[in-house]
Order: sequence, then C-alpha cells, then structure tokens
Amino acid sequence: MPFDVAYDVGGNYLSPGFVDIHVHGALGYRFGDGTEEALCTIAALHAKHGTTVLLPALSAMTTENM
Repeated sequence: MPFDVAYDVGGNYLSPGFVDIHVHGALGYRFGDGTEEALCTIAALHAKHGTTVLLPALSAMTTENM
C-alpha cells in the first residue's frame, strides 16, 4: 500500500472512525429493546456521525427484561 498518495477532501478533515465504548441507544431506541429496528436505527445514527464501532450498554432494567 503506497503512503505517498494525496487525497483532496475539499478543506474537510479525514480521520479514522470513532470507537464509542458506552452507548445506550439513540433516537428513543435502546439496545435493551432487542429489536432489529432498534439496533439498526442506533447503528445508522452513530455511523452517520463517524462512529465505526459501538459497545452496547444496557440501561438499568430487570433481569427478565435484559
């Protein structure tokens, strides 16, 4: 892989993706909801803002709900 390649990013910044190590959810969804809709919505919002890795965290709830 060559390291002498220049990329024109039009005055913007180019950085590695963010790693968020404590995420409960987003847009009214929680990981504890356990639905595909919740997981996809949370992941899509975080990806839109540059997060490439998420570590889900559960909110306080009963063991049965977890």
